[in-house]
Order: sequence, then C-alpha cells, then structure tokens
Amino acid sequence: MKRYFLIIGILLFLCIGYAINLKTSNPPSKELSSKEVSITNPDKETINNEGLHFVLVEDSEIMKNRASTGGISWVDFDNDGDDDAFATNGYDVSKDSAIEQTNWLYENDNGKFRVVKNALSNDMGFSSGSAWADFNNDGLLDVFIPNQREQDNFLYLNQGKGSFLELKNALPSKEGGSSFASSWGDIDNDGYVDLFVANGGLTRRQKDFLYKNHKGNSFELLANSPVTENEFQSGGGTFVDYDLDGDLDLYVAGRPVRMYKNLGRGNFEKDTVPLFTYEVPSTASSGISYIGFTGAWADFDNDGDWDLFQSFNRAEPNRMYANQGNGRFDRCDCGDLSKNSSTAFHSLWADLNNDGYQDIIVANWGRSPFIYLNQGGHTFKRINLETFEKRAWYASMVATSDYDLDGDLDLVVGNWPGKPGEGEENLLFRNESTTGNFIALRLQGSKSNSSAIGTRVELHFQNSEGKHKLMREVRSQDGWRSQSSMELFFGLGDAKKIEKAVIYWPSGTVEEINSLEVGERYKLIEN
Repeated sequence: MKRYFLIIGILLFLCIGYAINLKTSNPPSKELSSKEVSITNPDKETINNEGLHFVLVEDSEIMKNRASTGGISWVDFDNDGDDDAFATNGYDVSKDSAIEQTNWLYENDNGKFRVVKNALSNDMGFSSGSAWADFNNDGLLDVFIPNQREQDNFLYLNQGKGSFLELKNALPSKEGGSSFASSWGDIDNDGYVDLFVANGGLTRRQKDFLYKNHKGNSFELLANSPVTENEFQSGGGTFVDYDLDGDLDLYVAGRPVRMYKNLGRGNFEKDTVPLFTYEVPSTASSGISYIGFTGAWADFDNDGDWDLFQSFNRAEPNRMYANQGNGRFDRCDCGDLSKNSSTAFHSLWADLNNDGYQDIIVANWGRSPFIYLNQGGHTFKRINLETFEKRAWYASMVATSDYDLDGDLDLVVGNWPGKPGEGEENLLFRNESTTGNFIALRLQGSKSNSSAIGTRVELHFQNSEGKHKLMREVRSQDGWRSQSSMELFFGLGDAKKIEKAVIYWPSGTVEEINSLEVGERYKLIEN
C-alpha cells in the first residue's frame, strides 16, 4: 500500500512540474488589433542608446497644431539654404463623418518655425503626403499633393517669395483616386521630372498614374505603360536606379510589391524576380489587411550598389536584401533586423551618428519606433532611445533633415491616430548626439533636371577604419507619403580629409571634385 501511495505521489509531482514548465516556457500571447497596439517596449529596462541622444522640441510650432497628418516633407521652398517643413493633413478624426482639413507650411528661421499662410494652406483636402521638385526648371521647388477618397489631386507652382499657384483643370490635377503617395523622377532623362502617383493604398485596388512631363508646360498620362495597366493596392513608390545603368527604375510597395525596370526613355518592363513580386499573405478571416507600404533603398554595406529594406504593417517580419549585382539580391538576417514584426507604414535610412554607415528607422503606428544601428556594414543592432519611448508614435511617416544646420540629422514624425487628442500632435526631434564629422551637398542640374533628382554621388575618403566610398542619390518622395531633405548628407566618422566626390548626373555627365572639405555644406551646379 505504501508503495502504491509513493507511486501516486511521484506521478502527481511530475505532472505539477510539467504544468509549471509549460506555463513558464510558453506564456500566453494576445494578438492585438490595429486599435489596441501596445506602446510598451519589452526591452525598456535595458535602455541602450549607443551614444545617441535626441530631444523632443516641444515648444516648436510644428508640434503645436493637431490634425490627422498624412505626411511631412523637408524642403527648402524659399531657397535660403535651410529646410522648411510642409505637413499634409487628411480627414478630421474628431468628427463622425470624414471632413477635409487644411495643410500647413512652416518656414525655417534659424531653426525656429513659423506658419506661412498662402495657397498651400487654403485648400481643403483629404491629403496624403507631398512630393516636391522643380517640374518647370525655373529654380523653385513646386509640389504635388495626392488626395484620398476619389478627390482630385493638387499641383502647385512655386512663384517665389512664399507664393504658390494651384494649377487646376489640367493633368495631373484634374484626375483623382484613392491616391496615397507620389514621387518625381526623370524617367527619360530629357531634363524634366515626370510623376508617379500610387493609388489604392489602405482601401482598394486601383490603377496607378504615371505622367510624362512635356518640358514643364503640360503632362500626359501614360495609360499604356506596364506601370499603369493593372489594379493594385499600392503603397509608396520610389524611383531608384537599382541596376546602375543610368536611368531611373521604379519600385512600388504594396500588395504585391513590384519593380519596373527602365529599359530606356521611360519604357518599363516588370521585373519578375521573386523579391519584386512578393505578396503578403491574406488574412481575410481576421478582417485585417497586411501590406508592405514602404521599401527603403540605400547602400547599407558601402559596396557600391543599392540594397533594399522592407517593413510591413503587421505580422510579417522585416526583410533585408543585399544587392549582389547582376540583378541578384540575397536575403540577409543582419542581426536584430529581421527579428521584429512592425506596425509600420514607413521606414527610412539615415546615418544617425555620422559613422559612415546608414541606420534604419522603422516608424511604427501605435507604439515606439524601431531603431537599428548599422554595425560597420555587416549587421544591425536594435537600440532603445528613451526620448522616443515617452510618447506613442501614430506614424504615417518619418523624415530627416539637418534643419538646424549643426551637422547631424534630425527627425520629424507625422501622426495620424484613430481618435482625437495628444496623439494628433506631430513630433520634432533634434539630434544632440556626439557624432562624427560630416559633409552636406545640395545639387542643381543644368542639362539635367533642375532639382538634380536621380543624381548619384560617390564620396571617397579615409578615416581611422580605412578607406570608404559612400553612395547617395537625390530623390523626391521616397517610400510612403513624405520626403526627406534633398540635401545629400554624409557621415564621415573621424575623417579629416575628403579625397574626391564623383557625381553622376542624369544627363550622362560625370564630374569629379577634389576640393571639398570636411564639416562644410556645398551647393554644386552641373558643369
């Protein structure tokens, strides 16, 4: 009998131990809906900022207004050498029915901002980001604003002295759709930028728009292009010369992602590499739409070609693809980079610490961002910045600029929450990190388009780590909804001297400059 009770006791002990082990090794998880995304950070108790320090500029005019901001762009609209800011706003979340909102233009005056009242802030719209470029080559940046809810899109001509004229009743203004993003790029290298508009986005499948610019006088819809022939859910579009053959190709995030290879003179064909045909699995049973709205292009390993980072708005882990040349891309685990599933609508490359390697910002919705520091071009380490943890980001975008001209990149975040309140305030972060040296270049085309969009610069220098070649490309809206500074910014580490800069203009002209100095800002004009 004693043996019987002993056996029973041992079995009960083992069962209880197994149950305890199950509870501790497999904790229950709750899948959050898009309205109840957690803003807590599981790693917050081990804050590691790797020397980065950002300050939330709470007294800035940019943070004082509340609206459903679809995007913020950094642009020098008045040609005074510093970046101003433009915020586009969608429908008012405080109202039961969708009501249009006005947009805001902020002039930068020595790092302080003031609201400028002009045509850009008079028109009501369901606006979603902005794309800036000098489409008529008069030396002033003009702006295209896509609108949602089948509303006609907006095109404004910069007339100088803070004045803008809306161009109505002509392409690309008089056509509308569920337009969520747009980007300028000279697809045929004729010296005038053309325009791509991404439609569908969050809500539906539609055909995208591609407009040919006729020497700044008129636009033509290219309805028979492979870019525009089918209906998709399109997120952000990026013009990038991913094969380095001298003309701009077009990457479009969405469902599915697509790459249109430019065969010359704006004639595109669809690239069928699996990377460029991926479609996020459908989750119809849950009623949640998973989609990749953004793809971020940069040379993360400094090997002289463009690599691709993809983030998705739910469930799907981040993806990094290293460009091996000859059309081959290899998926890279890259340390912490592929461990997280984001709630992101936008991701962005930026050298946050000026060490010469580009880092990644993943702007999440309803939670703090993911910041991945590039560890020498081989792997990435996720860090947590306490300043970014203090307030939730309802980010529809993030954009970078050295708006205070102190030699490091600052951030602005456009927030679009699901309800009114503090979450509607946009966020301006000033970079006060101890960073490496830098150089910054603004480019102006002469034979090429005036905005120099599509121009690639290779910067050669040496620091204590050895010789480096950094690559940057001038772009309009890059990814989803908004635009970072068109000034090309290079972190240099502890470099004291620059060997040369090689500039590849869209016109085919190649220039080499040997007289640039560390810590300076330059405006470089073609030829």
